[in-house]
Amino acid sequence: MTLSLYVLRHGKAELDSPRGGDHARPLKKRGRAAAKQVGQFLSRIGEQPELVLASSALRASETAELAAEAGGWKTELEGSREIYGATPEKLLERIRAVESSPERLLLVGHEPSLSSLVALLAGGNPPAFPTGALARIDFGLSRWREVTPQSGVLVWLVVPRLLEALPGTD
Repeated sequence: MTLSLYVLRHGKAELDSPRGGDHARPLKKRGRAAAKQVGQFLSRIGEQPELVLASSALRASETAELAAEAGGWKTELEGSREIYGATPEKLLERIRAVESSPERLLLVGHEPSLSSLVALLAGGNPPAFPTGALARIDFGLSRWREVTPQSGVLVWLVVPRLLEALPGTD
């Protein structure tokens, strides 16, 4: 069995929030469009996530919700305060704690933790990870609790500009 972890950085967000604080920053129009493109892309290639773990920050939860809606996913979305500001090691702990058996898990969060998580799981240097970027890491494992550093393979990483160029993504 192959487990696939999709790592998604939230879409482009406003610099400030009218409600105050970094946690409440909403997506910009460009960020909303990128989130929808991710959802459409994953559905078009038949890789809809079965579980979505998203930071509780508004920009991350909006990204997850818009992607799911645009992709027509019928999946559980779980918001988590612990993902907001988490280190790559803490993110790995959260991934390893997934009890159910989804083969495809989407993690929606923030930089610099996400690029460092990709490097931790797949080896190498942290990749450039702009807002709206999506990476897929595969593991030849049967349970998420078996995931360890460098146990995965980075299969691909796509950025919003690439998704904009694909036919069928709005």
